[in-house]
This record gives sequence, structure tokens and C-alpha cells, in this order.
Amino acid sequence: MNRLVEAASRGLLLIALGVVFFLINFGILPWHFWLLAIDLWPLILILLGGALVLNRRIPFSAVLLFFLLALVGYALVFGDSSGQRSNVERGWPWHDRGAPFLAHSSGMRSLNVLLEQGVDRADLDLKLGGARFNIRSQGGAEEQQQLLTGEYAWQDSVLDIARQPQLQTLRSGDTVRVTFDGQKAWGMRSLDLNLSPLVRYDLAIDAGAIDGRLDLSELQVEHLKLNTGASKFDLIFGDNGTATEAQVNSGASNVTLEVPDSVGLRVHFSGVVSSTNFMGSGLVLANRDWVSPNYDQAKSKVDLTLSAAAGAVELRRPAAGAAH
Repeated sequence: MNRLVEAASRGLLLIALGVVFFLINFGILPWHFWLLAIDLWPLILILLGGALVLNRRIPFSAVLLFFLLALVGYALVFGDSSGQRSNVERGWPWHDRGAPFLAHSSGMRSLNVLLEQGVDRADLDLKLGGARFNIRSQGGAEEQQQLLTGEYAWQDSVLDIARQPQLQTLRSGDTVRVTFDGQKAWGMRSLDLNLSPLVRYDLAIDAGAIDGRLDLSELQVEHLKLNTGASKFDLIFGDNGTATEAQVNSGASNVTLEVPDSVGLRVHFSGVVSSTNFMGSGLVLANRDWVSPNYDQAKSKVDLTLSAAAGAVELRRPAAGAAH
């Protein structure tokens, strides 16, 4: 009987951990969830002491399961306010020793990369972690001078200098490589990024849970690779004469895909997608790919490989000039 209880408690603990990670990814639990264990750790001693008083052998996995459930309840009720408590209020004695990684931090960084003369291609590598984001084309005179402009903001309970966002650029011939690393920061993050429509892009995005909009309708993106967890985002392409190869790897996600009806579209699915509206969108299933009838003749093309653990994809095919 004890072995059965122990096996069941281990299984339930793993299930609960998986649910917690999903709740964090979807923003239901705060990003600083695991830090709240510092407030509740004495509960483990209470649970173990209660087992001794009752003269019962309780598997440690069951103790951890009860502790995890209590932690979830605590986070849902007090998570936002608890995350804002100072280190002194929490009673962390090493705060006064000048440990920079324990100071509450929030801030914003401006992102600016000059468009140098002779540059006509950019390799853009974004490492975001979990974030809200909005990526689109620049407008106005700034596109003549800047390769990219934007802002990155964060609110973080534990952030040291080593985990602050880093922006690096390296030019080689007519190509500039831009790397932005914001995934080491903890807490809520947001990225607002404007890209010049005057150059061609290879765009790679590695992210955790994301909620946002990736508008490539006025950008010359030749290659796109997006790796993300459980997310919700809009992916928009345009009719600008570009042939785009795109690969999207995601967890349980809801994706809105917008491609003008004048653009040739081919979509290949890998993995599990719970629902799509491709059947009634004018695409034809050919050799396990969904293909638009105008694919071969279209000047602009999108070849999309979509790999998802689960989720839904909604395709919109607006008339040319009526996108968004």
C-alpha cells in the first residue's frame, strides 16, 4: 500500500510541476513564482512534523506536492505584491553586503543600430525568453538612417549586470550581424522593434512564451526561424516581391497567419495542430502540404513549415492592399 501511495504521489508531483510551468508560460502565475518558495519553505517542516506526530510515514514526494500546491495558491493570491517586496522586508541578511543580484530592478533600454553605407543584408538573432513583443517595419525618415530602432523593457525581482540585455553588431562586407540577448533577465519583458525595409533579412527568434505580433508585410525577410514555447502571436506576410522560407517551432500555441491572396503560399505541418481553417481558405492539400493555387505564378512566395506540440492556426487571406 505504501509503495502504491509513493508511486501515485510521484506521478502527481510531476503532473503538478508540468501544470505550473504551463501557468507560468501563459502568464497566469508570476515569473518570480519560484522565488516565493523563500517565504513558504517553513511549511515543509510543518508537514514533516505533522507526519511524525501522527506516526505516519508520508512520502517526501507527497510533502513536496502539498508544498507546491500551497505555493501556487500563495502566488495566485499574493504573487504580484509579494514580488515587489524589498529584500530588507523579506529578511534577507545578505542584502546589506552589497550583493547586486538581489536588488529589485526594472528598466528600459533603447535599441538603435545605424544603417551603414553599403549594407544590404542583415542577420538578426533575437533571444528573448518569455516576452510580449511587436516587430514591424519602420516608417518615415528614420528608415533611411537606422537599421533598427526600438525599446526593450523589463521588470525583474532578481537581475544582475550579467543578466541585463546585450546588443552586439558585427559587419562583414555588405552584411551586418545583430545579436540581441534578453533571455537571461527574469520577470516580465517586452520588446518593441522597428526594422528598416531597405535591407534583406535572415531573422532568427528564440523565445519562451510570447504574446505579440510579427509584422513582416513591408520587410524583405528571406529566412525566418521562430522557436517558442506555449504562445499566442500574429505572423503577417506581405506582397513585396520577396520569397520567404519560414520555420516555426512552437509548443501549445494559437497562431494567426495573415498572407495576402496575391502571395503564393505553401504550408507544411509537422507535429500536432488541433484546428485550422485551411480547408475553406482556398488552399489545396498536395503531398501533405497545403498550397495556394497561385503558388507557381506568384512573384511573392511564402514557404512555411509549422511544427507544434498542439494548438490552433487561423489563416487570413486578405485582398492585396487590404492586409492588417
